[in-house]
Amino acid sequence: MGRGLSPLQRRILQLAHDNREAGRSKRGTADVYTAEVFAMVYGFPTLPGADVRDPSRQTFSREEIGTKAYDTAAAAVSRALRRLEERGLLTRQGGAGAGAGARLTKAGRQEAATLAAASTTPT
Repeated sequence: MGRGLSPLQRRILQLAHDNREAGRSKRGTADVYTAEVFAMVYGFPTLPGADVRDPSRQTFSREEIGTKAYDTAAAAVSRALRRLEERGLLTRQGGAGAGAGARLTKAGRQEAATLAAASTTPT
């Protein structure tokens, strides 16, 4: 597969896997949304009442986070999703920004399960 997965790519696969395992992914919907990555990986604070799994609502305040920090994270997440899609590990869904999502492919589910097993194996 060439170079290994980046830490961000691994985290995205793990979030998608965790959502599937917990039953948060419904048939045909995204396993992970970019808003979840922003909240879980980058620690971006959500707006009051916001739900990171509801792509129809605004989730973050760009002004509160800072435009540069938000734009940098958005570019990194977009690149990571594109590269995961190019590797055949997920398919992207939805539009752009925090409302976009991705669904694991069969190969992605296998890779995510391997990552999950490795993270729980004692060293």
